[in-house]
Amino acid sequence: MHHISLQTYAENGKIVKEAKLDFGGLPTLWFKFPESEKDNLTDRADPFVHALIFPMMKEGGEFVLDGKVSRSVLDNFVMFCRLWNIWFPEIYKPVTLTAEVVADDYRPDNRKMITAFSGGLDAAYTTYKYKKGLDSHFKYDVEAAVMIWGADIPLTDKESFDAAFAHAKKMTDDIDVRLIPVVTNYREQKGNWSYEYGSVVVACLEFFFQKIFLRRGKRRQHSPFCAALGDESGNRSLSCKRYLPFCFRRTRTFAYRARRFYQRLESRT
Repeated sequence: MHHISLQTYAENGKIVKEAKLDFGGLPTLWFKFPESEKDNLTDRADPFVHALIFPMMKEGGEFVLDGKVSRSVLDNFVMFCRLWNIWFPEIYKPVTLTAEVVADDYRPDNRKMITAFSGGLDAAYTTYKYKKGLDSHFKYDVEAAVMIWGADIPLTDKESFDAAFAHAKKMTDDIDVRLIPVVTNYREQKGNWSYEYGSVVVACLEFFFQKIFLRRGKRRQHSPFCAALGDESGNRSLSCKRYLPFCFRRTRTFAYRARRFYQRLESRT
């Protein structure tokens, strides 16, 4: 049985949330937020369930998480792991997860929205569309956007991140959306980034569940992880909706095609 120990503390003007791992020789996983966001961060462990789902599946076995986890997150975690075990049994193993506290689901009673923001076209479109109320049906108040350092831009390249952040901030400032830098060392887990990037985006957005009704970011078209997450508006975005059970009603044909796609992709690399 493996144990995941969580800790939150302040350091050098940042709020650090970390998970100490005792499996696979993996380093402590951490996320850092501006101290000004302290009151906006959730006290639940849900983000770490999202962030660690692939490392746990690669290890396999029983895990105990010493935090408070929402019931729907645990329920859909089980289904998500079963699906990926069917797709890639040679890579991802059966997993069971027990939380110290299982809490009833909670959702802020507002229409506030936070987006993942890279500064690219998809991110700009999603943020602008909902901030300006251009969707004919879904109306949300885009309160903030998150830019992640340690995902596509490595931690060793601070100059590139600073330049990208400054460029993105001009865009978000123009429509009165605050841009939040989130730093993580997830890439040190040495996983398959083409599979796992979605779980990191979801985790970063989920940290703001304390006051945000909806968390959303763009998706890449051919990722099974993104295909396994619902989107109620039908646009090209990644909807952080607790690993919606909808994905597990996909047909076996879809699962077969997704698996064959990645087998062909890996054979070329």
